[in-house]
Amino acid sequence: MKWYGVIAFKEEVEEEPGVFVPKLVPREFYGDILRNSWREQQADKINADMHISNKLSVVADEYLQNNFHKIAYVKIGESKWTVSSAEINFPRITLDLGSLYLEEDAEDENEG
Repeated sequence: MKWYGVIAFKEEVEEEPGVFVPKLVPREFYGDILRNSWREQQADKINADMHISNKLSVVADEYLQNNFHKIAYVKIGESKWTVSSAEINFPRITLDLGSLYLEEDAEDENEG
């Protein structure tokens, strides 16, 4: 299945001279969803955590080739997912997706 969407990267951006702050930098990419599955992980919670086992093959431009280790999340539909691993197969990079990306975690990083 074809995919077009956003991959966001964690970058240190110079906010003012000499002051760098972490920011999410979204970029758009094309690729293919190689595997599309999900599972619930039950714990001692009322609501189960959802994990996906999607595998996404992305056409890698120079930026992705040099910054794949900075990926914060991949957006599929309206949801943002963490990347659990990346396999380099230039000109593509295959990403294994894991759990939902939590915006609260990103805000905590920006405060710290």
